[in-house]
Amino acid sequence: MCGIYGVVGPDVHTGRMGALLAHRGPDGENETAVSGATLGHRLLSIRDTPQVSGQPVTRAGSPWMLSFNGQLYNTATLALHESIPYADLDTTMLFELIIRRGWEFVSHIEGMFAIALYNTESHELRLYRDASGQKPLYYMRVDGTVRFASEIKALIDASDKRVDTLGLAVAETIGFIPGGRTLISGIMKVPPGACVHITQNEMHTESFAAGETEYEGEPREVMRTCIREHLLGREQVVINLSGGMDSSLLAYEMKELGFKVITYTTRFDIDSPRFNDDADLAQKLARDLGTDHREILITKREYMNRLECSLAAVEEPNYNVSIPTYLALAEREGANGDGWRVVLSGDGGDEIFGGYDQYKSHQRHAEKAQRFGFLYNAALALRSGRYTDFSDPAARWLYHKRFRGTPPDTRVLPYLRAERERWAAKNASPRTDAVYQGMVSDRALWLAGENFIRSDKIFMTQSVELRSPLAYPPLRRYFDARLSATDYFKGSFNKVALRALYRGALPSYITDREAKTGWRSPVSLWYDASMKRTFLDILSDAPNILDWNNVRSVVEKTDRWPSKEIHVYLSLAALAKKFSLT
Repeated sequence: MCGIYGVVGPDVHTGRMGALLAHRGPDGENETAVSGATLGHRLLSIRDTPQVSGQPVTRAGSPWMLSFNGQLYNTATLALHESIPYADLDTTMLFELIIRRGWEFVSHIEGMFAIALYNTESHELRLYRDASGQKPLYYMRVDGTVRFASEIKALIDASDKRVDTLGLAVAETIGFIPGGRTLISGIMKVPPGACVHITQNEMHTESFAAGETEYEGEPREVMRTCIREHLLGREQVVINLSGGMDSSLLAYEMKELGFKVITYTTRFDIDSPRFNDDADLAQKLARDLGTDHREILITKREYMNRLECSLAAVEEPNYNVSIPTYLALAEREGANGDGWRVVLSGDGGDEIFGGYDQYKSHQRHAEKAQRFGFLYNAALALRSGRYTDFSDPAARWLYHKRFRGTPPDTRVLPYLRAERERWAAKNASPRTDAVYQGMVSDRALWLAGENFIRSDKIFMTQSVELRSPLAYPPLRRYFDARLSATDYFKGSFNKVALRALYRGALPSYITDREAKTGWRSPVSLWYDASMKRTFLDILSDAPNILDWNNVRSVVEKTDRWPSKEIHVYLSLAALAKKFSLT
């Protein structure tokens, strides 16, 4: 896990770019400049020592320059099938693969990554982002010069700081911006599973084919193999434990693999079992598994002290009410706390095993739309005030994700559909059942566009690498090929196949628990006059990128928490101030 950046064009000076990414790589900074290009790298050393891990990577007599952020998990496969000498440092093996395969290297790697690869002979730059979208990468082109970086803050000085109107419309509609847009005009992000080709005269984006890794064997052994691969490195790996199925199986398998297991969870300083049942479950499981378990008590004051700064740290609009809680967790685990560098998360499990009730709703709407056609769509339009074509997976997804009262914007659905279809063309199976198609929508749009953007930015403020084994594409492909629509839900239970897989290994209070866990911050219970004033203060002096009077009136007219929709506007205000947007 690192930070990458660079400039290609007539003026290759990077200025403050490296310094602005220092939190992503506290172990050192290097730049390599040639005629027409400079590539930079901030190092967070995990797989090997800082002395041998420096980047960018070059080789005498070779035209390739590489700057790499992330982890490759199929290095053993590369050694076996590509005859590449095995190395603890995955960057070494990646560069050797590039020497041998050229631009085709990307179809042979599996992992989480953001990669900048420059060829000094063709003067071509290509930017890659992994198919699960775990590593963000941004870029912009101004006056013939291309700049790229792991975070927006390293690009903002070169932009005109105008708001992207489509990005803003998408954010107001669903609370975040998936795909290739951002809030800032001219600053784009590499979409998940895509490569941006950049030459002197051309710039275009295309999806790349998934890697070649295919798991075989029994499901539990495949799961264990996947988790083992995500424990690679010389650093102790710790786990964010919520007490749900996903993080619980990570802790169980890590213990079975013989690793020391250190677990973290959050507990809220409030008298409400509804918001602390996650912590109770995690505490009980940690005791039964014998982990080194650590709790972080989150008070209302600590939450509020981190509210605006945590929203700004994400650098993109985001409605998630628990972002300040995640920052408190990262602060405890990371460089200025307990000093860990690698954390495992259960993110991705819901989108592979059917973890959300909305997927059942996708199936119900699709079946009725198929049976009754336009009449069903029209009947729901009368009730909701908006027409939805429930035969369209993107439209079904937007129906469930759209904020209430959002002003309609005819550009939003076509944008979401195009981003979903681009990703699905290379990363989804031919299955057509609505539950699977709903999970595909979430993988392409929500998981890559909200979850991983948020997680990467928040944890990297504390120089922490977050790994999510359950979002690993080979694991997705394995279970997608073996599960059907009937394997996800039974009665009121979700994740039926996963529960069955771990029944008897994990305690029944985990496998047979009906309610979903997820560290839900109790903002609705904390909300009072002081929090209301804080909300209004954040909204009050924001640059005029939208009509803030309407937003403030929503807060002012009630003493109750205005619901999660208000949080995307808090994030928009925080970002507008941070980047001085117009």
